[in-house]
Amino acid sequence: MCECCGKHAHVTISCPDCEADIPVAADVHADDIISCPACGAELLITAVEPQLAYKLIEEEK
Repeated sequence: MCECCGKHAHVTISCPDCEADIPVAADVHADDIISCPACGAELLITAVEPQLAYKLIEEEK
């Protein structure tokens, strides 16, 4: 259970760039973009069911 609201478990994923834990909101949807708080890498949520999937958004050079 969530310590801040007591309703849900917090989900975290590991940043593929720096390996920091990234908190994921319980109401995340496919095609949402989240940022790593440690390095700023952007991740695209590709699926939420049957399990959370994501990929690193590569910057164009």
